[in-house]
Amino acid sequence: MKNNYEEYTFDEFLSDDFFLESTYNPTPETEQFWSKLVDTGKIDADVFARARQFILELNESNKEVADFVDSRIPFLWERIDETIKEKKRKLYLRSAIAIASIAVVFILSVVFIKHGNSDMDNGLLTEEVDIRHIAKKSISDEIQLISSAGELSIPGDSAVVDYSQGENIVVNDKVVDKKSQKLEYIQLVVPYGKRSSVILSDGSQIWVNAGSRIVYPVSFAKDVREIYVDGEVYADIVSDKDHPFIVKTKEMDVKVLGTQFNVMAYENEKAHSVVLVKGSVEVENRTGKQETVLLKPNQLFYASAEHRRIENVDVLSYISWKSGYSLFKNERLGVILERLSRYYGISISCDVDIYDLRCSGGLDLKDNISQVLDGICQSVSVKYIKENNKYKFSVNP
Repeated sequence: MKNNYEEYTFDEFLSDDFFLESTYNPTPETEQFWSKLVDTGKIDADVFARARQFILELNESNKEVADFVDSRIPFLWERIDETIKEKKRKLYLRSAIAIASIAVVFILSVVFIKHGNSDMDNGLLTEEVDIRHIAKKSISDEIQLISSAGELSIPGDSAVVDYSQGENIVVNDKVVDKKSQKLEYIQLVVPYGKRSSVILSDGSQIWVNAGSRIVYPVSFAKDVREIYVDGEVYADIVSDKDHPFIVKTKEMDVKVLGTQFNVMAYENEKAHSVVLVKGSVEVENRTGKQETVLLKPNQLFYASAEHRRIENVDVLSYISWKSGYSLFKNERLGVILERLSRYYGISISCDVDIYDLRCSGGLDLKDNISQVLDGICQSVSVKYIKENNKYKFSVNP
């Protein structure tokens, strides 16, 4: 870190422990310290003010967090972006690519490719069975929508699948099929580095993170609304007291009436978690000792075979992925790299002596992995090497 605050950029302020601590917990001494630097021109007053406002807005607890994420993340990201001219050019290029991707979805004639496999082979059901028993489909390079009619590959880095539009199934505003009249389950499979969302028949919306798959019915038929998750989702559930909503995973059931929460439960990982944003949820956990817990807003439930805990958290850092960003505040570098490893589906690790290095700021998940990792190196004193598609971070002397 530089000792000369006059040369500090926006990102460097967000990585400075003294700045963060004096912003979270100001004292007369620290306020006088910063005021003197501003008054004497030994600090960029505009950059300092924007960095402080960014941290204070992240730390606000009197706002509806879900609304905050949807309405404020793009604005906050623009503030970070203003300080990096090269980043602006990348955003411009990325916007053009995104528009082109949407155009491809509209131009291409999207049809289901029929196969001769049985419903169970496709991971689909026409009879009521345990939703956990549906056959798993492997993750490909494109977002896949799998039904009894076959498989639909969706081009682009994101997709919105809508079952709330009457008799039609709509993908990115384009009708792709008619709803089946029989009880049928669909699989949505999202590859690494991409995201998707589903609007269910009841109006509930599920955001699906990279490397995840969910199973859900075309229409909810009976008293209970159920979906299955292998991976990470953010759910905004429409309240219906007569029809509770259950998110099933390999090791737990999350029961709600109407609420907003995040579930991370990859089948191939030992730990899973639930973060509650709004409302209330009941988590029935089957990892290790079976138990049922009730969560309040801004609480995290974490469970593995060895550990279980409930703690208060800043939910923004857990749910910002649904808006295409990874925002973090005073987070360990090792944890940030683990999240990136999961999102991009590649091996990213670091030396033990920098695992606990604290970082604050944000990363744009629409960038490729090299751009993201280079951004980390520009913010903190670390470097990485790449060998056999594996990334390893160490101290940058």
